[in-house]
Parts: sequence; C-alpha cells; structure tokens
Amino acid sequence: MAFFQDITLRFDLLPDNPPYHEKIRIFFECVKEDKEVPVKPEESLEVIKMLEGIYISSEKGKEVIFK
Repeated sequence: MAFFQDITLRFDLLPDNPPYHEKIRIFFECVKEDKEVPVKPEESLEVIKMLEGIYISSEKGKEVIFK
C-alpha cells in the first residue's frame, strides 16, 4: 500500500482521549506499513454480532439465538 507511505497521523486532530491514541497509532501503522492488524476483522465481526444479539435480546425480553 505505497499510497499510504506519505501520510502522517495527526494526534492533535483526534478527540482528547489519549487511551485510544495508541490503538489508533497501531492500526494506522499496520495500514501504512502493510502489517497484520492485532485484531482480525473476523474477530471484530463476531463481537459485533454478540453485541447486536444483546441489544435485540434486551428489546424482545428473551434469549436470541443467532448463527
């Protein structure tokens, strides 16, 4: 991904939430240097599905089963 090589991350433009700055820096570095990200997209998708299930279960007031 050579087109990312000249991009600089500007922390001064990020919200004032320093604990996330390191996570953003690591992600940006992975994209810029074509490295593998620490959390695989498939893992993130599974977490999103679980969270969505929690919200749906809360709305319906019963257990939700998803595949």
